[in-house]
Amino acid sequence: MIKTSKKSILGYVLLLGSITVLVSTIIPPSHFWPAYFLSLLILPVIGVNILLFTYYLLRTRWLKFILTSVFLLFCYPFVLSTYVVNSADDEELDSYKFKVLSYNASFFNVGPIFTKSYYSPDLQQRGILLKDWLSKNDADIKCIQEFYNDENSDIFNSIEAITKRGGYDYFFLSKPAHKNGVKRGMVIFSKFPIVNSGELFMSNNLYNASAYADVVVHSDTIRIINTHLQSMNLKEGSASAIRDKLSRIKHGAIRREDQLSLITEFINSSPYEVVLCGDFNEIPYTYSYLYIKDRIDNSFEEAGNGFGFTYNGRSLFFLRIDHQFHTKNLKPTKFITYSDNYLSAHFPIECEYKLLNKEQLLRAKN
Repeated sequence: MIKTSKKSILGYVLLLGSITVLVSTIIPPSHFWPAYFLSLLILPVIGVNILLFTYYLLRTRWLKFILTSVFLLFCYPFVLSTYVVNSADDEELDSYKFKVLSYNASFFNVGPIFTKSYYSPDLQQRGILLKDWLSKNDADIKCIQEFYNDENSDIFNSIEAITKRGGYDYFFLSKPAHKNGVKRGMVIFSKFPIVNSGELFMSNNLYNASAYADVVVHSDTIRIINTHLQSMNLKEGSASAIRDKLSRIKHGAIRREDQLSLITEFINSSPYEVVLCGDFNEIPYTYSYLYIKDRIDNSFEEAGNGFGFTYNGRSLFFLRIDHQFHTKNLKPTKFITYSDNYLSAHFPIECEYKLLNKEQLLRAKN
């Protein structure tokens, strides 16, 4: 009897803990920052409850089976965000398509600048290959975070290489402008004319930032927002103190919440359709991700396939932290994660969109 009682209590404790983790996903980090840490546990918690669901079914523990079933129903949207299956869009087109690439380029892995190795093509092969990949990619719009340019370098004059090959217009957000020709920041390249551009914010580290460009695609203007939300600077294998790491995670979660709030206000005031893309440093189960997804649609979840992991890490290879979102009049038709491109700490993501006309928009809503 005692054993049965303890097992029964343990089952309810697990359920209560699971509900706590589920609720944590809707709590802003700025209100209660430990909720962010709990939200990171949502997938393991779902896995445990699937096992409990099976156990209670086999043991005919009907009350716990029903309670666990209800919990898993609430968790179903997280499953759909984790692994997606979409068919190709074969609809006859009444409108044009355009492709948007988003890529955190890790500053082209240049290493220490102005050293002997900096000027050696043999020692900068990874950066050269990355620059060449970006130049050859045929996306109409390219949003690059952690972009590197040295106008005095034959190797890393990246702006010139990409614009010449693809005939791109561009907006490069970089502060401060270096007198030695080196600039780091984020850039938006566009085969379409850029009629307006600007900065939404830039952090003190000068690379977590957000920029926008209004591009004229045929007769319509589309607002492209390139963003790199607050990083936590947690190096894999780092020996820094646990307290310091927790502090960085807390600070990063709160800053990203603030940054996404600013971006959302900007999107709401936009007179044009919007594509928002970049390195969000957020997985699909946190408050900030759900906050933005509640307002505009996630392109991978609508047009991608599989897990779509975007982080090229040794131990954290299972993270999807680079995203593209879009407003209602845009429809994603094809989403690609270039998971065979190991040149950066992130994999490039590319989505093809079409602008819906009124008739198509009504069909999409129905």
